Amino acid sequence: YAPKGTPKPVLEKLTAALQKSVTDPDVIKRLDGMGVSAVSMEQATPAALRTHLKNEIDTLGGLLIKAGVQAN
Repeated sequence: YAPKGTPKPVLEKLTAALQKSVTDPDVIKRLDGMGVSAVSMEQATPAALRTHLKNEIDTLGGLLIKAGVQAN
């Protein structure tokens, strides 16, 4: 994630670094050790991350409201 208005070259550099990390065997091994899986390279893009976040908000937002959870 990056702040709104982050220059495109910076986003491209961050995306390339993220995509490199999700295919790095050492990173994958460390994540596996924590019980977490790395996302695929296709999922390691700004558009895919936006879609994932929107889906999480849509899915969990209603649940949190029904449960009465409020931010402080």
